[in-house]
Amino acid sequence: MSKENLEFVEGILWNSAQDIENLGYKVSNAANAIEIIAAVVEDEPTSGALWFLRDSLKDIADKIIEHSDKMYDDRKAMMDSRQPTKSKKSK
Repeated sequence: MSKENLEFVEGILWNSAQDIENLGYKVSNAANAIEIIAAVVEDEPTSGALWFLRDSLKDIADKIIEHSDKMYDDRKAMMDSRQPTKSKKSK
């Protein structure tokens, strides 16, 4: 693959990882909003349902962020693999 193509793919990985990471943070923020509501709701089953929803969204957000972290790692590995290795000079 040419250098230009690799740089293009690396850019796509970077942008995609950022987009996915942002989605993870948005889901996490939605879970935080639900937590605020759940904390003041006292009647069951509404309170339990809100806490379940909050926990589920937090789990989803964590998995989304894990995937974006993997994409960042894959991009770094791709960049590292195309770096020329330095050879020792003979004296």
